[in-house]
Amino acid sequence: MPTALAKLHANGKEIVIRVLVDCGSDHSYIRKEVAEALNLISNGPPKTMTIFMHGGQSRTTKVKNVNFQVSDIFNNSKKRINLSAWSVRAVCAPLEPIQVDITRYKHLKGLNLADQFPRREASTIDVLIGADQWSQVMLNGMRKGPLSTPFAMNSIFGWLLSGCAGGISSNDPPHHKSITNYAVVRLEDDVNKDTTFSLKKFWELESIGISDEQQKKEMSGEEDYALQQFHSTISFDGERYEVGLPWKRNHPELASNYPQALRRMFKVERALHEDERKEKMYKEAMQQYFKDGNRGR
Repeated sequence: MPTALAKLHANGKEIVIRVLVDCGSDHSYIRKEVAEALNLISNGPPKTMTIFMHGGQSRTTKVKNVNFQVSDIFNNSKKRINLSAWSVRAVCAPLEPIQVDITRYKHLKGLNLADQFPRREASTIDVLIGADQWSQVMLNGMRKGPLSTPFAMNSIFGWLLSGCAGGISSNDPPHHKSITNYAVVRLEDDVNKDTTFSLKKFWELESIGISDEQQKKEMSGEEDYALQQFHSTISFDGERYEVGLPWKRNHPELASNYPQALRRMFKVERALHEDERKEKMYKEAMQQYFKDGNRGR
């Protein structure tokens, strides 16, 4: 992937970050932790972002757009580029190490690469520059070699390495490990939040017990009481979870149905005594039921 070490500037502060330049992304993103560390201010009200992933899964979250500046890490140019990006918890999965020997490729000799190679540890991407601002950081120039070898693209950060990494020595075969990050993102203004309300509530149900203060304030008295019962009665016996029934507040006491249950048991026993085959099958089924640990307490 075309990555670069760069400097990010904002509010009089400067930090070193790792950038991924990806024209396959419609939008640009910055890691939320980085945005908060530099106290980046939102350009306006947050928007609702819905992320659709592999397998039809989706996740909805609130995001804000922030401004900052970037420059190359080598100080070859004092020019800073103004960018904006959506602040998200994670830009993408950490990049795996790349054991590529640049000296093997004649077409890459003498280039001032934007990132360090070989990259021996997994790396976190702090900023992704997408197609919306791709042209602001890319320069003229590309170096290509034979098939299945890496190529380089010129940028304000230096030369971005991309393509097939190949083996570490001339006798090594190319690496065939393939990593794909895929997601479809939809951004909506808050005026359209009703269209995503049902999806938002679905994800809240998937994370029972995890809610912010505003969600707690929106709960009715009965809902809050039911949640308290859930927390107070839930238990785990080593194999399965058990939770009490969500009784209503001040519910009437139920009369005992023991006499009726006893009469029903005697009736079943008489019916089984009249059919030996059914009686045998019933006993075997009950014994297996007890053996499996499914008896009541």
